Amino acid sequence: MAGTNSPTSLLSGYRVLDLTSSMGAFCAKLLRDLGMDVIKVEPCEGDATRCEAPFAKGHADREGSLRFAYLNAGKRSITLNIATENGRKLLLDLVARSDIVVEDFTPGYLSTRNLGYEVLLERQNKLMSATPWAACSISAAIHKWPRAIRPRRSRIITLAYLLRMV
Repeated sequence: MAGTNSPTSLLSGYRVLDLTSSMGAFCAKLLRDLGMDVIKVEPCEGDATRCEAPFAKGHADREGSLRFAYLNAGKRSITLNIATENGRKLLLDLVARSDIVVEDFTPGYLSTRNLGYEVLLERQNKLMSATPWAACSISAAIHKWPRAIRPRRSRIITLAYLLRMV
């Protein structure tokens, strides 16, 4: 595409809900770079990555984290408190309009908030339509395996799996 400044749009038309922090944000960034519409969902106090160095002009400022800016460039964003009923309802409304959910919470966290995989699947009725849907968990452990405490960091493998589903 010589002479154009438009971003790659290989996968435009898909919406990703990004519930990640530092660990999983790179996966959602890659999906955004490939043209997907990514909505970053932050807690009300803001993503913890906002406090990570390096900072623009060397000043520690929540709005100046270069790491946060790099990982979230081009994403839309919203703050939600998913621990409240209103926040949970808003998140489920977003899930209903999304194709992919990427999260990196500790195993079982979303289930304790009544937002587990099965609940998300109930809200997303496009599972069998032309727009596929995937729930992807990028955490330091494998959710449903007996040895769920073993570390596992497979962002690239997970991304490849997601792209295969699209």
